[in-house]
Amino acid sequence: MKVGVGVSSERISLQAGMQAAAEAVAAAGPTKLAIVAVTSNYDCAAVLAGAQSILGDIKFVGASCAGLFTPHGLFERAVGILTLSGEDISANTVLTDGRQVGAKTAGQQTGQGLLANGATSGTIIAFADSFDGRGTQLLDALYDSAGPEFSYFGGGTGDSRKFSNSFQLTEQGLFTQGVSTALIRGCKTFNTVGHGWIPTGSPLVVTRAEDRVVFELDGRAAFDVYAERLGGVSGDSFAETAMRHPLGICYGPDRFIVRDPLQIVHGNALQFISSVPNQAVAYIMKPKDDPAFTVASGLAQQALGEIAEPRFALISYCVSRSTLLGSRYKDEINSLIGPFVRQVPFLGLLASGEIGPYSGVPQFHNKSISLLMGGK
Repeated sequence: MKVGVGVSSERISLQAGMQAAAEAVAAAGPTKLAIVAVTSNYDCAAVLAGAQSILGDIKFVGASCAGLFTPHGLFERAVGILTLSGEDISANTVLTDGRQVGAKTAGQQTGQGLLANGATSGTIIAFADSFDGRGTQLLDALYDSAGPEFSYFGGGTGDSRKFSNSFQLTEQGLFTQGVSTALIRGCKTFNTVGHGWIPTGSPLVVTRAEDRVVFELDGRAAFDVYAERLGGVSGDSFAETAMRHPLGICYGPDRFIVRDPLQIVHGNALQFISSVPNQAVAYIMKPKDDPAFTVASGLAQQALGEIAEPRFALISYCVSRSTLLGSRYKDEINSLIGPFVRQVPFLGLLASGEIGPYSGVPQFHNKSISLLMGGK
């Protein structure tokens, strides 16, 4: 297996795609699959055209994002490309338009398309539009369609923190409200996820929820309970409080799927970034005191321990962590990539939601870090 990474901050979109692709090819030669991250300052269609002019008729999968990082550094304006090649590597891609169908149908169609060539195992990379809050439903349907023999990684596509428009791309083109996916075979992968949030107080039961709107917690108005648990929260202070106190949905002992509160709706209900299930047990969370960022570095060390011959890494890092940590988010990313920065090529995205497994089942997370390590 050969892996190349290229990055370009050239301001002209076509040339940025060409430069990043050329650098990746120079490092690894002919390519089977290109994984592309594009910050939203660029014309994604022109970036794709530029990359294709260098890489030719190969498979692509990629997304827009709020920022990216590679061995070259952390960028808020750049095109990053990681390429995979080798005799054993194969890939197929599916680009699904979610504008005309529901999330469940989009997930089913995607899974059926990925398995159309008879694949029975491999790693699925998925980049989905997350601004409409349908990421969880789409991922559940994809998993139901493709099944447990596959591992899953990816994230929600984003923009430069405006939360208004995002792009998903394959070699077939791009959509703004869809999902781009690739199925990779011929390498061993390991995926892990973490977040560093810890529960506070006693558990709550989500007694009434519809998709991503929670109307009741413990049988009372959701915002009233949330504010009461935190000693009082006004409408003016809600955004700051919500950033530091998301909801954690219990998923087994000491495991939580983080859900990011977005706004107060219907008077005293809470709307979240992603869906919250009815009758779930949940806690109000707070950040773990982790000045050395051991949660992040631990994810990398765990992945390195699972792959005997690591060759590449892909990372979805939630953009909201950069808001929470301020400039220190760069220190967290450095701690994350530190264990493999000089030995394993990598591409990381500042994503709007992260896809990673709990007990082998893919989940759509918020405020988290998902890491995929690939090798032999």
